[in-house]
Amino acid sequence: MAPEKRKNNDYQRIPTNIPSLDNMLGGGIPFGVITHIFGASATGKTTLALQCTLNTLRKGMKTIYIDTEKGVHPSRVLQMADSKDLLQALLIIRPQSFAEQSTLIDKIESFIVRGVKLIVLDTVTRLYRVELGTLPKNVALNRELNRQMAVLLNLASNHNVAAIITNQVSAVTQENGYQNKPAGGTILSYWSSLDLKMEHFEMGVRRITILKNFEDRTEKRINVLLTKKGLH
Repeated sequence: MAPEKRKNNDYQRIPTNIPSLDNMLGGGIPFGVITHIFGASATGKTTLALQCTLNTLRKGMKTIYIDTEKGVHPSRVLQMADSKDLLQALLIIRPQSFAEQSTLIDKIESFIVRGVKLIVLDTVTRLYRVELGTLPKNVALNRELNRQMAVLLNLASNHNVAAIITNQVSAVTQENGYQNKPAGGTILSYWSSLDLKMEHFEMGVRRITILKNFEDRTEKRINVLLTKKGLH
């Protein structure tokens, strides 16, 4: 199943709390599709996902946060949140293997009918990369990652739910040296409608580049400040 292309007015948005980025995205992260956020470690991927999560909770909508990195600590969430009450509508789940991640994605629909409007998978490829090995095994892992994304997109589209996946990068050798590419090759970008690349820029500053947008094919970028309270 290829990613479904919808008309622009079929979407709603989750603000990122970064006004210039929200403006570029027509209001924020869209519902009904997959948003793919990738970058090296400590570039702010989880912080951006948490900002979207908290904005979803502020609107009275529930969120499932699948934390494969075990990096989402209650203290960090509370540091960014303006109310502990918000966290009552947040469910954090930590799968221990790629097989558990598959099972969880297959069961998410039962949570959606209870008012969940955002699914975050952070990081989508961590458990996948742990199991990479022989060529036959890698082919099977790629097939399963592909299937997971198809299920996730189908859920997002059918239930008008926002889906955010964060991803790591791998160094790929090219003629002009090394370049960081999303882990999993082109699989995740194939299923996503929005690709955001996050990079270190300078001390405390991160660069966000919109590489793919279903509404606007123009590549755009902004610099943001990473603080304890989030990205600004």
